[in-house]
Amino acid sequence: LEPGEQARLSDYLNRDGIEKSPGFLIYYMPAFMENARRNPDVGLVLAMRLLLRIYDAAAVEYGVCPESHGDASFYPALQSEGSASEDCDVITIHIAEVAELARQCDSAIVFKSTFFRIHRAEGERGKCEGQVRLAPWRLWTSEKKLEALNAAGRKNAEFLLKGSCEQAKLLDNFKKVYP
Repeated sequence: LEPGEQARLSDYLNRDGIEKSPGFLIYYMPAFMENARRNPDVGLVLAMRLLLRIYDAAAVEYGVCPESHGDASFYPALQSEGSASEDCDVITIHIAEVAELARQCDSAIVFKSTFFRIHRAEGERGKCEGQVRLAPWRLWTSEKKLEALNAAGRKNAEFLLKGSCEQAKLLDNFKKVYP
């Protein structure tokens, strides 16, 4: 990692909720790192960069102002109205979907371009807990996956062009192909 990335990642990892508050607990991080390590298309460097993006997104979502390491402009959010800093010692972020992505991803380009959002838990839990949700729209480079998407798209187009399709069935077909 670059020195600025190392400094930011160290800041997040050293937030313990006691000395530096709030801390971040990234749930499923061991599985994520192990899956990335075992996947030759991902590896640990790309995994740490995505982990840093997750920390940054969580800091923005929860209004956490990180330590400045000469790169303070990287953090667009300061303490906000929805800040968790006053409410929580530790913010838990679940990354099960990301751990699975690290296991199955077959392209470094796809992995690097992964788009996600931090979604807060419902109700009061949302003050201190959230999860990473991957965007269903991704860059695909696998010929097999692209062929499958092409075939599914053609099937849906044929179904539409018949002119007598049921909306419910069409939506079911679309949800299977385009989650």
